[in-house]
Amino acid sequence: MPSILTILKSGAALLALAAAGVHASNPRAPLVVADTEIVTLAVNTTSRVAAQNFISASSGTFMTVHFGSFNLAEGDKVVVRDVAGSTSYEYTGLGRGNTGLDGGFYSSRIPGNQAVVEYVPGSGSANGAFGYTVDKITRSSTDASASKVCGLGDQSRPAKCYKDDGVLPLAYTKSRAVARLLIDGGEGCTGFLIGNNGYLVTNHHCIFNDERATHTDFEFDAEGASCSDECKTWGACPGKVVATSAQLIALDETLDYALVKLKTTVDLSQYGYLQIRTSGPVQNEAIYIPGHPQFWAKRIAEYVDSGDFARVDNVGKGSDCGKYTVSYDADTQGGSSGSPVIADSDNLVVALHFCGFSDRCLNGGTDIRSVLWDWKNKGVIPDNAVLDPTAPIPDGPWIPGYSGTPAPSTVAPSPTPTTPAPTTNACRIFTTEARCL
Repeated sequence: MPSILTILKSGAALLALAAAGVHASNPRAPLVVADTEIVTLAVNTTSRVAAQNFISASSGTFMTVHFGSFNLAEGDKVVVRDVAGSTSYEYTGLGRGNTGLDGGFYSSRIPGNQAVVEYVPGSGSANGAFGYTVDKITRSSTDASASKVCGLGDQSRPAKCYKDDGVLPLAYTKSRAVARLLIDGGEGCTGFLIGNNGYLVTNHHCIFNDERATHTDFEFDAEGASCSDECKTWGACPGKVVATSAQLIALDETLDYALVKLKTTVDLSQYGYLQIRTSGPVQNEAIYIPGHPQFWAKRIAEYVDSGDFARVDNVGKGSDCGKYTVSYDADTQGGSSGSPVIADSDNLVVALHFCGFSDRCLNGGTDIRSVLWDWKNKGVIPDNAVLDPTAPIPDGPWIPGYSGTPAPSTVAPSPTPTTPAPTTNACRIFTTEARCL
């Protein structure tokens, strides 16, 4: 039999509680959605005997398993699954991202609070491969988020509410390109497909190195079955995890973006993809934001408390969120990081959401022209990421190093909705994040 140490559980590390303090001083950080619990398990595979171990979390609706070390012989595999066997992931060789001897890795998310870890030996010899150890797990946190809303409350709605919507008929279809990200077993963000070749955009503060790109689950269609399904718990209404790793293509901390290429064999065409408006956002144009606030099922923010459409503000002037940002009044919360800001008029992306301050009722995203400019300089613009690839990027303060006077914002591509703009101070009537998320 393999050498199996008794699984010992300690008290949870309660990362979510610590996150409230960390995020106060670090305004760009992913939403922490899971707590850590210590376990001890070691399986020696040199005797070539199958093994099965049950690992339980103290509570939670989902969990992940962290392999502190992992080294299997050719033909061997480890399966991590739920008790029912409905969700399972296989790992071979040096594990996820080949990091089994370099810090280890988290498994992908398993529903429930019990996971089964199975070792299945191959027909060959060990050839020096020793097996694996499990040193901790994460489980969905029960702690409330530090995010805070102002005004009358969150006006976003489940994505299904926009299916065949009379005002925004394409909003639901476009939102299908938006994914829920679980990073390193316990951090939640949003991302979206850009172009038609499997590229995805999120925030730099979500994926800022190769390791995090390798250790991220990319989940699509995480939404309720109908408009009445709110799915307001972390990880609720699971969709399909189409990739458990990605290749990091480009990133920029100031512009707070990361561009990755999903490592998957899944046909992504079923989710569609988004495109960028090269001319950028237009002052006062109506927008909507599909995303995964609080690591919930997908929601779309279109309206503000007054009943008016959410709108772009402060184009080309920057804000407290950053020099290359635009402001808007759509509702977002922690976990919305990496959501696309989409224009109602043409369903093109005009900004990349990353920031909000509850004390000033301010939401912000990187002007998409800034991101496109950086991609162009790096030669990494994905195919079909831009509606008109021949259109030039307008000069203006959204371009790093620009020192001239920008031309006035152009008129939106088609008339914005006719609902009158609110007459009260918009800052007082919309919901935002408590920190850059």
